[in-house]
Amino acid sequence: MPGSKQLSGRILDEEAEKVIEGMKPKVKNRFATGQCDGWKNIVKSSIVASMINVEHVPYLLNTCDISDKPETAENLLEIVLGEIKYATEVLKVKIVAWCTDAGGDSVKMRQLLVRKFPHLIVVDCWAHQVNPISKY
Repeated sequence: MPGSKQLSGRILDEEAEKVIEGMKPKVKNRFATGQCDGWKNIVKSSIVASMINVEHVPYLLNTCDISDKPETAENLLEIVLGEIKYATEVLKVKIVAWCTDAGGDSVKMRQLLVRKFPHLIVVDCWAHQVNPISKY
């Protein structure tokens, strides 16, 4: 049995590469929407995860531990730009939209993103919206 260091090192890297190689032919040259969201994990680390959706199928991109960085629009933009670059250059998808939650830093990040890429559709996540009817 491999130890935890082997599992979290070489073996995990090999399995992740298999997943990526299996994903590439499914998404190549297709239109995709991207999204990201942040949360605190069980040990209270700040995590941002990103994914794309291609023809109604979600594909996880990356998760980033941002615990040592300020949670600002500019730092979120840096993550999103990296994810868009990865999706377009490695996975060869065409990103047409990006979605985030409705928080202040996310709103500002979307404004910065659309300035950089005016062709993108940028939207709030509907799941993060408050339904006034549900309060009653």
